[in-house]
Amino acid sequence: MINIINISKKFNIYEQLILVLETEELKILTNAQGNRILPHYVAFTDDECLIGDTAKNQYLNNPKNTIFDSKRLIGRQVSAIILGKMKEIAESYLGKNVTHAVVTVTAYFNDAQRQSTKDSGVNC
Repeated sequence: MINIINISKKFNIYEQLILVLETEELKILTNAQGNRILPHYVAFTDDECLIGDTAKNQYLNNPKNTIFDSKRLIGRQVSAIILGKMKEIAESYLGKNVTHAVVTVTAYFNDAQRQSTKDSGVNC
């Protein structure tokens, strides 16, 4: 039985972990590349939106269309894109839709940053 899905921004503001609590065991999920950490990179090409490792890997070839260091962009569309990718990874692992999650943020976030993070996850 799955109790909690925790999308953690607490690990590092530039990278995130996706954690699932299953039958009293905490599991860290991996992305398609097998990595446990999702870098905060979003890139736009002519054909698609790349997120995480794939966006980071193409940065040198496409710097103008790659966003990283999104700490400064908390609560904007970039955060929603990253949260959406994390939700996608969790749903792939679980085999079902994720409708509830616990999103943690760093202790030094102010009220506006906390609210922006909540708002960005509403429709992902």
